[in-house]
Amino acid sequence: MRCVFKMGIVAGLLVMAALWTLVPSLEAKKFGTPDAGVCFPRSWLLCRKDADCVRVAGTCCGCEEGGFSIAINARHVNRYNARRLRACPSDFHCTAEFLCPDGAVAYCNARHRCVYGVR
Repeated sequence: MRCVFKMGIVAGLLVMAALWTLVPSLEAKKFGTPDAGVCFPRSWLLCRKDADCVRVAGTCCGCEEGGFSIAINARHVNRYNARRLRACPSDFHCTAEFLCPDGAVAYCNARHRCVYGVR
């Protein structure tokens, strides 16, 4: 009986430890952090033609500032940038490192999703 009780305690502690490490990552994905990117509806990626898509910073910093960039539908740029500004701390500073891939553009792929990359 004692062995079963001890195993239950150990199992409970393992579950708590797993949740302790999982919850912060879920929070980052839900609310956005400087390194996790900005949360937005998938519908903001939908497009019909290349001109529908524009490049935006995928995190607090775009690829021209040490972060990464993504493409979204141009109709949603203002709302996206408002979310990005809320997700980024006011004292956050970007680096001067240029990480944009050579020849990368925002375009509408065959699945009608905006993509930023090299074709």
